[in-house]
Amino acid sequence: MDAGKRTISDIFNGNRKLIIPFFQRNYVWKEEQWSRLLEDMEYVSSTGKDYFLGSIILKTKPTSSSATIGDTRTIIDGQQRLTTIAIFLKVLGLKSNSLSTVSRRFTLDDGSLALQHSQWDAEAFEKVMNLDNLEDIESGRSNILLAYNYFKEKVVKEKLNIQMIISRAQFVGIDLDADEDEQQIFDTINSLGVKLTTGELLKNYFFSKETLTEYNTYWKPVFEADDECRDFWDQEAIVGRLRKNNIESFLQSYLMVKLQDPSLNVTSEDKMLLRRTDGLFNNYKKFIGWYIINPNMSEEEKRIEIFKFVNDLTEYASIFRSCFSPSSLSSEITSSPSLERLNVIIYGLDVNTVVPYLMFIEKNVLDEVEKNKIYEYLESYLMRRLVCKSATNNYSDLFTENLIGNDIRTANALIQYIQNKHDESSVAMPSNLMLRKAFQDVILPNKRATGVLYMLESRLRTSGLYSTGLLGFNSYSLEHLMPKKWRNNWGMAIDPDNRDYKLQTLGNLAIITASLNSTIRDAEWDRKLLGSQTKGGLKVYASGLITMTQVLSSEEWDEEKIDERAFWLADKAISVWPSYSPNGEEINDEINNDPPTVLVNLEPHPTPTTRIVVLDQTMFSLDGSDYMKKGRFVRAVVQKYLEKHPTSTFEELKRVFPDSLLESGYRFKGLLCKIEDWNNWENDNKMKRYYVDGPGAVFKTSDGEKFYINTQWTINSVKNVIEVAEREGFVVTSR
Repeated sequence: MDAGKRTISDIFNGNRKLIIPFFQRNYVWKEEQWSRLLEDMEYVSSTGKDYFLGSIILKTKPTSSSATIGDTRTIIDGQQRLTTIAIFLKVLGLKSNSLSTVSRRFTLDDGSLALQHSQWDAEAFEKVMNLDNLEDIESGRSNILLAYNYFKEKVVKEKLNIQMIISRAQFVGIDLDADEDEQQIFDTINSLGVKLTTGELLKNYFFSKETLTEYNTYWKPVFEADDECRDFWDQEAIVGRLRKNNIESFLQSYLMVKLQDPSLNVTSEDKMLLRRTDGLFNNYKKFIGWYIINPNMSEEEKRIEIFKFVNDLTEYASIFRSCFSPSSLSSEITSSPSLERLNVIIYGLDVNTVVPYLMFIEKNVLDEVEKNKIYEYLESYLMRRLVCKSATNNYSDLFTENLIGNDIRTANALIQYIQNKHDESSVAMPSNLMLRKAFQDVILPNKRATGVLYMLESRLRTSGLYSTGLLGFNSYSLEHLMPKKWRNNWGMAIDPDNRDYKLQTLGNLAIITASLNSTIRDAEWDRKLLGSQTKGGLKVYASGLITMTQVLSSEEWDEEKIDERAFWLADKAISVWPSYSPNGEEINDEINNDPPTVLVNLEPHPTPTTRIVVLDQTMFSLDGSDYMKKGRFVRAVVQKYLEKHPTSTFEELKRVFPDSLLESGYRFKGLLCKIEDWNNWENDNKMKRYYVDGPGAVFKTSDGEKFYINTQWTINSVKNVIEVAEREGFVVTSR
């Protein structure tokens, strides 16, 4: 290795051929870099000072004794700079009648160009470098031709001195010997920050000019068939905290799938090592060297095994391209369970760790009905956990080591696997109670809140008969119905801190097609709904959304309305994202006197599966009465209190039995609900929420108010009622 200062004359000396590797990336510099180079060259020309242009790395290639070229080198790093310098000097030479100065350096004795481009840009580069005059050339999509046209327009010959540039513009040159490992050099460059993608490194690792047939058979049709194909793989998306292009995301996911291949028997230690996201190309090389080929193979055997691996890789790549794309966020999605819907979760809500498992399913499950059952369950699972802010740090293990590693290919197997996880497990399915509490109490980041409402809205649209079509995820903004600046126009609050908290929860959030003008956003409720003559309100930007139907017809908006909407949203979420588990079902003491212990569905629709259910069956006695279940016990306590305090009004009774005694996800219209309010309550499940039919269902206070009592009691919420009872001197026992 030899390193030192290099001028343009040192690099292009008229007797050296510089070759850009056949599968090296194409020329990508654009106007930002061209303008910088032009300014630098004008500086060199005006000052006569040396000017550093960066580094280049060249590798010596062996030449035969009969070769007419004295020196051939491969450009390992620097093709962008050297290509731009060549185009710039060509244009300057034509403009300043100094073409011979350029030709002397860039044309060799055999008539070939001193700089040989890769297959992508060779034609365009040769066209520019062989010009005899400044022609008008249509650039199309070629950055080479775009660079030529830029310099043709921008170069002012009076500001530039070609001889000064050739002698004063300098590089740090690193020359490598022929026996140094070229692939190792690629790795080194990549670690130093040169933007060689994993895809580019792998292509150069798998293919060469000698294996062009294999390249055309495997790689090109999948990754480089045409401009549209290349654009897809170059398309970027946010993956976790990073921005990655599709090919990088795919290659990471594919390696995660292959690490679980039972035929390869990858050790646990190697799985842990090779799953690291940094150094992806090095991980591929290690994986191939350890598990695809071995030192005892002949070169031909190694070649066969490598291209079997490449064939499998490109098959998975075709699946990835047909199934995954960030562009899914820009168009309406179907309401039916599908991979299309999961794309919104992957790219809109940053749940990309599920991709390897989905690729595995697409490759290995042929039955479309079965696949959609899997996707339906995964949507329920991911959305419930997202609403509940469940941890995602174990998703990588779950979707690779656990699901792919255990060959989980059916919906029932997937459901059973998750259901076998203890409720306290980091990957358990959240229950209905957890989901209800989350809709009422959890504060989500804006992007995730938007995703919850969008995914819920899209699932609720079971037909196309809606006044407003659903746009793509990216078309919606998140709006706080009660604004954060409520103090300006919304009057006093009994508990300002509680209001500040409540307005950030899902019950107060909406997706709308455009952000409201600030004068409308913070206005009083009527104006926020209707807008002004020149600026639209919620009825303009949220019209036709199912999740906004009750909101747009509401005459007022406060904490109670926020809770009501949270309950409604939770009801809908439980319906479209079922728990698939008996442990997720709501407490319902009154509908069935004896809670079920067997014959519980694991799926929303198909055949029931027998499963043992453990439910709390604690019973209570009040002042020596018979033992009662939770709901009946609560009603007995209220009745006993009214007998002890016969002059109690409804409001006084509410202070003794406040809604806070209930679990937050089960408060609905309150612990005590006036019959009038219950009758006016639009809720499909209200018969289950309050005890309204049996003996003693109707209670009455001294001021004539008739009311029902909530039926949804947990062991923890009943403890709150026991405290009230004992404070009144009642004797409570349990069994």
